[in-house]
Amino acid sequence: MEEYIIKNLLKKNPEMTKEEAEKKANKIQAGYNEANKERDKKRAQEHKKQWEESLQSDNDMFALDHLSEDELKEYFNQEKENE
Repeated sequence: MEEYIIKNLLKKNPEMTKEEAEKKANKIQAGYNEANKERDKKRAQEHKKQWEESLQSDNDMFALDHLSEDELKEYFNQEKENE
């Protein structure tokens, strides 16, 4: 994303050197990251939750396809106990 910031800075400030633009872009990006830290943390947690749910769904489908009736009972009873 910094490359877009640098490009924009150089476009709006033709007298600015590339090194100056890179330094300013780093500061802008750091400020943005700091300002959005909580939002990013929430997004990461939600993504992790969705990922784990997807993996569990895949595991369940695999179990349904490959386990015997007795193994399925054991598998799903263990899953309920873990919840």
